[in-house]
Amino acid sequence: MKHEICKIADIPETGSLIAPFFGREVHVYRSGERIRAAANVCLHFGGPLDCKDGKLVCQWHGASFDMANGDRLEGPAPKGSRLMFLSTRVEDGALNYVWESEMIDKLILVSHHLCPYVQRAAISLREKDVPFERITVDLANKPAWFKAISPLGKVPLLRVEHDGQETVIFESLVILEFLEETQPNPLHPTDPYARARHRAWIEFGSAILNAIGRFYSALTEAAFIAERGALAAMFDRLDVELANGAAGPRFDGERFSLLDAVYGPIFRYFEVFDRIGDFGILDGKPHIQAWRKALHERPSVKDAVAPDYPERLHAFLQAKGSHLSEIIRQNDPATALPQARSA
Repeated sequence: MKHEICKIADIPETGSLIAPFFGREVHVYRSGERIRAAANVCLHFGGPLDCKDGKLVCQWHGASFDMANGDRLEGPAPKGSRLMFLSTRVEDGALNYVWESEMIDKLILVSHHLCPYVQRAAISLREKDVPFERITVDLANKPAWFKAISPLGKVPLLRVEHDGQETVIFESLVILEFLEETQPNPLHPTDPYARARHRAWIEFGSAILNAIGRFYSALTEAAFIAERGALAAMFDRLDVELANGAAGPRFDGERFSLLDAVYGPIFRYFEVFDRIGDFGILDGKPHIQAWRKALHERPSVKDAVAPDYPERLHAFLQAKGSHLSEIIRQNDPATALPQARSA
């Protein structure tokens, strides 16, 4: 069951909205990228709270509380006193109170339009049928709130709200394992030997992503050819592994696994590479081609990026200032971007 507290559009950008709540009141306000609802009562003395200078302050004795985490900041209230937050969920343009017995972790995936590591997490969440919000950040102009919660300054981040507290998880493989441990519909094999094999080839997938980065960043033709050969050799090794594995279009036969969530974003690069030129990296690899086709048709893989992903990736590669960028310019000089200059 749920109860609507207010419409999202009614919540001010600063300060708070006092909304009725079963004969009482709650303060509703924006805290960074989140929306919070706190009972309009000081749990020390029972007095109502005012929103002043980014704090909630008891009208009776002046104790003040942090609006982001609920902790007491100063005043006569005991040090352990804090705000009482409500369990809420944003749905259909409204902030709703959700009964604790029905409340699941609130998940926010902090993303970037092109990041393949973000796509891994998005695919896993979709396959598990877990609701989540997605926030996209500009990594060239990182907002202050992102810098404050991302130790490495990278995406993805998974912000998990549980029992009124938020935990920020970083690094895609850690996020994937966390989802396996806490959410329904596990994607890893149950057999420990098969699971270890999958984890090993997930690491190989990360190595392929690094090789793809070296391929599209190569500055000279010679370096480009060398990186193309190295990348093709990695897929040769993977094709052999697929040939020796379970029959079926995916790594684990017919079953979709976490490893598929990792390789879906890898194969997506080649949708754009193939439009630029015939590089032959996946040629002569029938098992790779079948796997690529199966993942391309998977709804969770399709939905992990926005419809304009190919155009965004093409523009990124074009502006890279690499040998691949030059190939793009030669293929389409009318629309090519100017040669990118190094800083």
